[in-house]
Amino acid sequence: QPLPARPARTNQLVLRLIVFMLLVLVSVAALWINPQTPLPNAEQIAPEVFAVQQQVQSLGPNQPVLLVLDYEPGYVDEMNTVVMPVLDHMAARGAHLVFVSTSPTGPIIATGLAEWIGRQPTFANTGFENYTNLGFLPGGVNGIRAFALAPAHTLPRKLDGSPAWTGPLAKTVWSLDQFGLVVVASDDPEGARQWI
Repeated sequence: QPLPARPARTNQLVLRLIVFMLLVLVSVAALWINPQTPLPNAEQIAPEVFAVQQQVQSLGPNQPVLLVLDYEPGYVDEMNTVVMPVLDHMAARGAHLVFVSTSPTGPIIATGLAEWIGRQPTFANTGFENYTNLGFLPGGVNGIRAFALAPAHTLPRKLDGSPAWTGPLAKTVWSLDQFGLVVVASDDPEGARQWI
């Protein structure tokens, strides 16, 4: 009985190499023909983006900004893609960032974001220390309501246990109205609605 021929395997290998080479050629040609993704025109940018940019531009040095990180670790990559440019812009303006979260893992996410800001070229030599991590805000809607009415009484200490409402935060003890800006980053519309 004759042994089966082996050319089928060789033909598959040749076919795979041809497909691979075609994909490489198409990729290289696409990069060579159009090396950059075109930036959107001013007409293509949503008015809300301009409004946020103007709000951040109006922030003064050491003006407190409340950042509510209401998303879970499973959404960090998607949410940080949106949150990081805004944080970078606020930090570059000199705003004092105040992190709080209604998620138990939020303080860890906030620490990671503060460390990321510290690695940016603006803060490469000095580091980034112009922030306060208030940690986890328990209680759901009731906790949010208590924090909105009296932030200093609801979360009197930073994540590390030291007093939180000193320095730039001394003026924001009484209500959320005294923050220059409140940014809510949420992976759940219901969670965002609770802050509004």
